[in-house]
Amino acid sequence: MSIRKISDWAVIAIIAVIVTLIATNQVLTRTVKRDKQGIDIEYKVNAAADKLEITLPATDNCNGGAKTGCFKIKKNKKGWIKFVFNGDAEQWVLNQFTLCPTDTKIGDACPRPLTIDEQLEFFVMDDPQGTMILPVPASGQVGLAPLPAGSKTFYLFDQNTIEQMYFYNIRVCTVPDPNIPQKCLTLDPPIENKGLK
Repeated sequence: MSIRKISDWAVIAIIAVIVTLIATNQVLTRTVKRDKQGIDIEYKVNAAADKLEITLPATDNCNGGAKTGCFKIKKNKKGWIKFVFNGDAEQWVLNQFTLCPTDTKIGDACPRPLTIDEQLEFFVMDDPQGTMILPVPASGQVGLAPLPAGSKTFYLFDQNTIEQMYFYNIRVCTVPDPNIPQKCLTLDPPIENKGLK
């Protein structure tokens, strides 16, 4: 290979690196400049111990009206959602958080796998510092067992880059006991991501 060809390839490589750095900087700048929108969702087991109920609903309206536990992340904002379980940690444990891109209520599974872009929209954390980060897999099912024992709080970080409706499902179960069948309860309000401008 001639010196000229080597220098041509070197120039192309340098240009590619510069373009990549500029593009990366634009993405990082756009991400850093967006403000966080904080939301608290509190829930508990009802008196009959047969369902979960929201005790602190979000104040935002979703999809044309207020829905208990629904939250909307506004355009050009990042979501910072704190979920607090006001239940007895000796009787109930956090079991699973499921997140699905859909406009209808969900069960334990999503109607279709999440794309990689949808997976990267969210991640679950054990505390505000992200000491433990639980990524959202293609199934949308995030097991909460890795959270510290007795945890009653977890956080959802929402990048909000895609305008889309989601539903989330929180599942809590009775503390495992070999002598008693485990009982689980779920909660499944919607999320409305308004995306970037």
